[in-house]
Amino acid sequence: METRVTVLGHVVRGGRPTAFDRLLGSRFGNVAVRALLAGEHRKMVSWLPPMDLPDGVGTRSKDDPYCYLVDLPAVLAATKQLLEGQSPLARWRASAFDDLEDVFLL
Repeated sequence: METRVTVLGHVVRGGRPTAFDRLLGSRFGNVAVRALLAGEHRKMVSWLPPMDLPDGVGTRSKDDPYCYLVDLPAVLAATKQLLEGQSPLARWRASAFDDLEDVFLL
């Protein structure tokens, strides 16, 4: 039996993984495994969040200064907000695109 791995992000993006993709995957894996070994559970590894994390939601990794460990319930709540268009980040992006609509129509 032959098995292969397909990384959906690469398929959707339309390209092969870059060196950065491979490096990022290795760094995330390193932080995730070390967190598990330290007894951290129900966490997601993130790369420099786009906004400040609320107090108590996540912490910077001790093993990689660019990675954060974010509580899974907070990730799921933020995902729900994004899907419902209620996220401050989603609202900001929509507003930015509305402001630039005339430029994109060129």
